[in-house]
Amino acid sequence: MSEGWYPGKLIGEIIWGSRVSRQVARSTGQRKVIAVEEDKETVSGVFARAPYFKVVEDGRVIEVVRNPYREAGGGAGPSAARFVASYHPDVVVAGSIGNLARRELESRGIRVEII
Repeated sequence: MSEGWYPGKLIGEIIWGSRVSRQVARSTGQRKVIAVEEDKETVSGVFARAPYFKVVEDGRVIEVVRNPYREAGGGAGPSAARFVASYHPDVVVAGSIGNLARRELESRGIRVEII
């Protein structure tokens, strides 16, 4: 399957809505935290409001954790970013991310990938 628009959800690749992005979870030697929806497979459209964060290392799921800041008011993005940073990822993946959350992650040397 080539990169493009497909209906469905995660099938060996990461999909946000229906956009497929190859090799997001498969990068070796990297720890990634992926913002995911309730099904724990589909990439969340909004980092701070994702129900779960999936921690992936060398293409294997290490754990899936609930986002404690999903329902928070103002400041949810930076708070979620600090929470995710505690898992020591090299990369964070989401459909979108606010500027403050992005700055919080990047200030800690964590790369952000928007798919």
